[in-house]
Amino acid sequence: AQLRLGEAYARGEGVARYTPEAARWYERAGNQGVVRAQLLLAQLYDRGDGVPDDVNLALRWYERAADAGSRVAQRRLGELHADDPRLSRNYLAAARWLNRAAEGGDAVAQSRLGRLYANGNGLPQDYGRSIQWLETAAAQGDRRAQSELGRIYFSGLGVEPDYVKAHLWWNRAAAQGDSLAGNYRDIVARRMSPQQIVEAQRLSRTLVVSN
Repeated sequence: AQLRLGEAYARGEGVARYTPEAARWYERAGNQGVVRAQLLLAQLYDRGDGVPDDVNLALRWYERAADAGSRVAQRRLGELHADDPRLSRNYLAAARWLNRAAEGGDAVAQSRLGRLYANGNGLPQDYGRSIQWLETAAAQGDRRAQSELGRIYFSGLGVEPDYVKAHLWWNRAAAQGDSLAGNYRDIVARRMSPQQIVEAQRLSRTLVVSN
């Protein structure tokens, strides 16, 4: 009931929208272990929506939700530690939380973790692990992972250059509206034989069917 009241105030459903009251009900439910309430309260503090913009309180509530298994909270903790200017960057903490979300199947976390390993941001650069996570995310349709894989295979970063795979992944990203990936696909296509292009297109169709 407390969670539902909080959501009603947050959305303005049956009552005037008033996020400070939503936060009050979320906190009561969160303190009783309601994971969704913990997550929603963290998001309010993260955005400063009706409550102070307080990244430390956001972290505290995200951590409670994440420890209870919320993949959204786990991913957001990774993003905050890696990217948020309100915090000192802590890539080890970012990798730890992103890994938990990634292991749970979160494609965005898989993509971000793959890019962390590719760039070596605060972690040992590891293209093997990067490609593993990026391909897992890309197969789920994550556009940024697809584009990053195109770059890795085109440039031969930690692997032999593979124009077929570069074309495949840039083509998938372009199909989702990434115009830059489309430009890169056209560049690599000019370096490929007709047979390689046919193979890349076949792999792309196979990927679409499997998903």
